[in-house]
Amino acid sequence: MKLSLKIIIVVLAGIILGLSATNFLILPLTVNFSEAIRILFILCLAVIPSTLIVLLVLKKLVINPIDSLNSVAKTIATGDLSRRIGIKSTDEIGELAQNFNTVINNLTSGMQNMANSLRDEKLKEKELAANYLELDRERAKDEALMTSIGDAVIAIDNQQRIILLNDAAGKMIGINPTAAVGQPYLTILKLMNEKDYTPAADFISMALQGEKLISGSRIILQKTDGNMMPVLYTSSPIFEGNKRVTGVVVVLKDITKERELEKMKDEFVFLASHELRTPMTAIKGLISMIFEGDYGSVNEQLKDPLSDIAQSTERLIQLVNDMLDVSRIESGRIKYAITEVSIPDVANEIVETLKPLSSQKNIKLAVSQSPINKVRADVDKVKQILINLVSNALKFTDQGGITISFRPYGKFAYISVTDTGIGISKENQEKLFGKFSQISTSQMGRPLGTGLGLYLSREFTRGLGGNMWIEHSEPGKGTTFTFALPLVSSML
Repeated sequence: MKLSLKIIIVVLAGIILGLSATNFLILPLTVNFSEAIRILFILCLAVIPSTLIVLLVLKKLVINPIDSLNSVAKTIATGDLSRRIGIKSTDEIGELAQNFNTVINNLTSGMQNMANSLRDEKLKEKELAANYLELDRERAKDEALMTSIGDAVIAIDNQQRIILLNDAAGKMIGINPTAAVGQPYLTILKLMNEKDYTPAADFISMALQGEKLISGSRIILQKTDGNMMPVLYTSSPIFEGNKRVTGVVVVLKDITKERELEKMKDEFVFLASHELRTPMTAIKGLISMIFEGDYGSVNEQLKDPLSDIAQSTERLIQLVNDMLDVSRIESGRIKYAITEVSIPDVANEIVETLKPLSSQKNIKLAVSQSPINKVRADVDKVKQILINLVSNALKFTDQGGITISFRPYGKFAYISVTDTGIGISKENQEKLFGKFSQISTSQMGRPLGTGLGLYLSREFTRGLGGNMWIEHSEPGKGTTFTFALPLVSSML
């Protein structure tokens, strides 16, 4: 029942009681005084309980709920949100109590959420502060590490500007590290080729384009005072999420002392080789004269030892000549007499020269028909290259044949030497082009070489504007070495 209806009923009851009282008040006009007193007394006995009942009903219906609301409101005002109003009626006060409880529940939930948010924010702040502290520590470590590194370390962003340059780099270049930050690297790093002092290849731009690791040692750093310094360089890109390049780290190492030692070594090798070649040539000539009978007939017992001496002398002379060539290449003293060379004619000449060796092993030497004719090269170096390749093929081929073939490729002539020999494993292929590198032949009964033939052959082809590589090789099935030389038409 609605509160308004309840109040109306109580008021009507009061009105009825009031009317009854009024009727009794006018009784003295019709009855005597004693009778009126008696009636009034009876009326009071009837009205007072009714009034009390009305008051009790009003207290229960209105005053008590309001007191309950007031009490809970005061409790909430103190910050205690644990209390709720226990009114269960369906009237207006009951609805007010339910709404009041709903407000308290929402307020409690909101404050709890706010408390949780504040707690989370505090945790995040603590975590962020810890992260900042860790970053500061790591930065301090990095700065200490960068300072302690003896090599020059330079970091460059993808806008080609220097973002970090350590103390060693500042000393090496001759610049204040702080002043270098923000500058385009091309204005700070002036790098040149060691051989001719022309601008070096921009390996930093290559790294910024994603080249994972670039290194080399044949460049010169020009310092701010104009002095030159040979350096070993390494550059590596910085990736963001293994996809986008955000910068590059460059490390430069001063190799002045190494270059001085290398120069001393080259000079020693050059002088020693020169000094060795003269007596070796004399020994070779004397042995040849002995075999030809210039000093009388040769005892049969001496022929084998003299033959061994002749072979060892020849091998030593070849080693001396190779070492002289290596010294000339590494010191930049190598000279090339560039002319127009008929590559098929040179190939046929080499085949004729080596036919006696191939006949001993019953190996067929052949030169394929050539679709090309002349290249721009040094004829003596081309002969040396072909002799090295065909001699190696003969050494490691027991049956089948060796073929020299040619094919044009753009502005180059590709010359290939293919054999049917033992082949080369993948792990040994690139090693063969190193100095003094060779496949072990001690268990194969094959003669050892100097280990310089392939190194020199590739350096010669590079010096002539080409290159050399192993085009194909498979253990047990043979090998194809190919080198490229510029065609005459490409040089016009």
